Amino acid sequence: YNSFDQPKLVFGSKGSGEGQFNWPLNVAVDRDNNIIVCDTENRRIQTFDEEGLFLRSERFQGVKKREYDPIIA
Repeated sequence: YNSFDQPKLVFGSKGSGEGQFNWPLNVAVDRDNNIIVCDTENRRIQTFDEEGLFLRSERFQGVKKREYDPIIA
């Protein structure tokens, strides 16, 4: 948040395409300042650069919807 209590970066929308989310649960930042989002209902981890631009997506393997415990980072 900035000094006006507004988010510094907002990105994504609801959906299942690249850069879209369906119940994003957790967010982390890696050592390269990439933003990693656990996109729970789409069963994937999405990675974005520090400006919020989509880089890649990795699917959860071997799980069906609601058959896993969410990862809390």
